Amino acid sequence: THHGMLFVPVGYSTQDILNLDEMHGGSPYGAHTLANGDGSRQPSDLEKRIAVHQGTHCANLFKKLTAEPAGGKPKIAIIYHSAYGHVKTLAETIKASVEAAGGEPTVIVLSGEITHADGKNSAVSQDVVDSLPNYDGFLFGSPTRFGMISSVLKTFWDQTAGLWLGGKLVGKPAAFFTSTGTQGGGTETTPLTCVTQFTHHGMVFVPIGYTCQDILNIEEMHGGSPWGASTYAGADGSRQPTPLELKIATHQGGYFTNIVKKSIA
Repeated sequence: THHGMLFVPVGYSTQDILNLDEMHGGSPYGAHTLANGDGSRQPSDLEKRIAVHQGTHCANLFKKLTAEPAGGKPKIAIIYHSAYGHVKTLAETIKASVEAAGGEPTVIVLSGEITHADGKNSAVSQDVVDSLPNYDGFLFGSPTRFGMISSVLKTFWDQTAGLWLGGKLVGKPAAFFTSTGTQGGGTETTPLTCVTQFTHHGMVFVPIGYTCQDILNIEEMHGGSPWGASTYAGADGSRQPTPLELKIATHQGGYFTNIVKKSIA
């Protein structure tokens, strides 16, 4: 993340990870083996198959992500939950920069107020969830809740089980932006709790690293990190995104769009 390198998990793009007939290594994060406490166990055939799959899977994605853009307009969904308007402001700024970079943004606002007959809540209609495979990339936004994504965004992810089962989002680029109350209130841990969702779906996490020099600014207090754009709302929510924070958000939208362009080449 701090180097701005893409994180490419395997997700469940190989069915071998689902195997429950024998003890084995390998997870949505990638291949691994169980060595035993004394190091006597060697990689099994199943673990080797997962490793081979990871190599092939990553090689194919790297080919796409390093290709010359084909010139098409990538369809990018900006999916966010905003409690007090701070994340909304970042989302609007990112939307404008996606458009400026040649992308086709669609904004999806999560509410968490949809109640069904069985008493369960959802963050968005199931029709919207089912349409997600039609997008080329995703930018997610959420306020922090004790260093984690909000329950509304988590509810959204819980609605994507069908997409997970079908591998519909494998290889799709994704990024994240957030709002925190304080300087140490979750600027890095909140994105991390969304990366776990990306990983299980096999989505490619796209951090901005230090590709935006404004992140290095220590002349004024500001949000924004190698993980993505962010703002400080203050403990009472009274602080609004600053021009510097919005500048970082603008950078993230354009940077992400250019990455997605390569993925659809």
